[in-house]
Formats: sequence, structure tokens, C-alpha cells
Amino acid sequence: MNYTNREVVRRLKQYDMFQNSLNLTNDEIQKERICDQLDKIEKQILLDTNTEYEEEYLMLLSKKTKFLDEEKTRLRSIITLINDRKEYLNKRKNEHKKITGSLVELTSFLGEDKLSTYKRRLDIIDALSLLIKTAKTSLACLPYSPFVSRWNGVKATISFTFSDTGPVTALSYL
Repeated sequence: MNYTNREVVRRLKQYDMFQNSLNLTNDEIQKERICDQLDKIEKQILLDTNTEYEEEYLMLLSKKTKFLDEEKTRLRSIITLINDRKEYLNKRKNEHKKITGSLVELTSFLGEDKLSTYKRRLDIIDALSLLIKTAKTSLACLPYSPFVSRWNGVKATISFTFSDTGPVTALSYL
């Protein structure tokens, strides 16, 4: 995710300016003051970028889907967004620590704790998609006999039965 908010860009420029000042001064008191300013600016950068991230995350979270492919795309986007945020925060934290020697970081961010849930959902959808695709190509299986598949740790079963109105397909997963 690119953080292009005007405030973020402005604060990044301020940060660079103070970083350059830190490199130019030899006075320890002045260096300490500049590091304090850098800490304040870094905190604000993290908060501002977090606001942008949360807007994008909530937009993806509230997006309604009707089909498995749409849900797969939505989940992949959420997972990518969370992973990108993690990477961005780690990069900022490490660079700031290298420059100032102090640690400024967010304790957590929205969605971080649900990453494994989103990955599991995506695995289930992938398993069901594979199962459906396999079952469609193997319709030679007998009616009433379930077709079982295991993919990436997800066990799924598809059953074909017949009713008065035609074939009925039932999916289940564990």
C-alpha cells in the first residue's frame, strides 16, 4: 500500500530534513533534541499511515461478495494488505532505530490478529474449488457415494444424491 496522504508526505519530508540535520551536527545536546523531534514525527507518521490503512481494510472487510471467486479475491486482498502493513511497520521501526537508537512502534493494528483466520478461509475456499472441479470431471462416481478430497490440510466431501427435481449436490468441509 502506498501512503500518499498529504500529511504523511509532509511528515516524511520533515523526517528527512531532521535526519539530514542530525548528520550535520556534532553537538550532543542538539543531536538529542533532533532525535526527540524525529521520535515525535515518526509516531505521527505511524498514526497517519494507520488511518489510511484502516480505511482500506474496513472497505475490503465490508465488501459484499456473491461468488467463491469474488470472496477469494477479497480475502487475498485483505491478506496482502495486512502483510504489507506488517512489512511497512517493521521497515519503519528498524530504520528509525538505526537512525535514532530509540524504538517507536505501534503495538498492533486492525486485522493483524485475524490474519490466520483469513488464510484459513482462503484455504477452505481453495479446497472446495478444487473439490468441485475434481467432482465435475469425475461424475462417473456412483450416486449416493461421497467424493472425499484433502487439500492443504482441509478435508472436504461432496455428495451427489437424486431427488424428484434432479441431482442435489452437498458440500461439507472440516
